[in-house]
Amino acid sequence: MKRKFFVLFLGLCLVLGLLCACGETEHDKIISDYNKSHETEISTVKCYGEFDGAHVVSLLPDGAVNTVVGEAIADGVDFHYNYAAYALIVWKDGDFYSLQGAFDAGILTHQDLLAVRETHKAEYPYMYPEDDQ
Repeated sequence: MKRKFFVLFLGLCLVLGLLCACGETEHDKIISDYNKSHETEISTVKCYGEFDGAHVVSLLPDGAVNTVVGEAIADGVDFHYNYAAYALIVWKDGDFYSLQGAFDAGILTHQDLLAVRETHKAEYPYMYPEDDQ
């Protein structure tokens, strides 16, 4: 029963993730905005949710190597990611925020953070082993 629930939940998260994914226009704008303001150019955008025009994304440059696990906490919600140098960030109206910064600015709510975590966890369940206990 627990396994069926997990498979159903994972499927639901993947569908929601696809519905919330950055569209091609947003994808291109995010890359352009980031590359204008940062030294490292990114080429890959993974979107983990869109909330009232704010996109929670992971941005990766070509050749990014998965070597170190990173962790962030925003409003008490913990996030784990497998590219420590490239944390989940928020893009809204051309500006970038950390998860906590977006929460503090009123861009994301606690519920938004929980939704992002579940979408991210559905893609990378091995990053959240403490949840399996």
